[in-house]
Amino acid sequence: MHTVISEKTVFNDRLVLEEGKIADVAGNEFSRLRLKRGDASAVLLYNTDSKKIILTRQFRYPIHGQTEEEILEILAGKIEKGKDSLHTAMREA
Repeated sequence: MHTVISEKTVFNDRLVLEEGKIADVAGNEFSRLRLKRGDASAVLLYNTDSKKIILTRQFRYPIHGQTEEEILEILAGKIEKGKDSLHTAMREA
């Protein structure tokens, strides 16, 4: 079993990046990063008439420069404060 020895926030803006120092069962220590984004809801739409999955095209900055095309993905969005996952799924759909 692994043990978390310590944690610290290394970046805190729109996203939060945390670094944890971890020890394994042999006592070896290493660090890992964790990106905290908050909860989200996703929807996989399926058209029963055409028997096709419906996707959306999105610009994603992290892959900008690797491709000029938008990527295909399922509908998804961040859950707003005071809302639930069903509300978010309906908003995104």
